[in-house]
Amino acid sequence: MSQNLPMDQPLGLFAISGSLRSESSNTTVLHALQATAPAGVIVSLYDGLGDLPYFNPDLDGETDTPPPSVGQLRTQIGQRELPDGQIPPRKRAA
Repeated sequence: MSQNLPMDQPLGLFAISGSLRSESSNTTVLHALQATAPAGVIVSLYDGLGDLPYFNPDLDGETDTPPPSVGQLRTQIGQRELPDGQIPPRKRAA
């Protein structure tokens, strides 16, 4: 799939490792990606996975207030900008 990304803006990647292990190979790879990212690519690593509660859709209604850690993650994800006209895959399917 080809995307037309603006060349004058850096490409931002928001990376989440699914492991809480201190010596996780997945987290190590993400740190390496962050350290070796080329110019124009900014890799942000999420480090709050251990603070998130188990997912329970019964507690995630439109009128429910999420726990602070969930709200913070949603804010961080919401701050990520997509090129004009791009829709995240999950929202596209909804």
